[in-house]
Amino acid sequence: MKEQAKLDYIDTIAGDDEVFRKKFIGILQSELPLEKAQYENNIVTGAYRAASENVHKIRHKINALGLDQSYEMAVQHESALRENDPSGHIPFMEVLDYMEYYLKTIRV
Repeated sequence: MKEQAKLDYIDTIAGDDEVFRKKFIGILQSELPLEKAQYENNIVTGAYRAASENVHKIRHKINALGLDQSYEMAVQHESALRENDPSGHIPFMEVLDYMEYYLKTIRV
């Protein structure tokens, strides 16, 4: 993955409020693995409409981490899933895996 996550958006909305910043990052860290698991389950079971709803939720996290190209890809994947087309699953999983790794390794 060529794109690098960054905390610029989070830092901008948090301003000087370090407690808010840590809480925001903590929410991302706790929610992403659960949402990723739900998404994967929905793909495996062929529940593509539900998977598109998972992508919709997750893409806001993608945006919060400044992954602009990945965000655009997620928008397209969400739309394709609504048409029962899961072809964007593998690249989307790469984004999720990267985000999960990044969130596990950042210092807050």
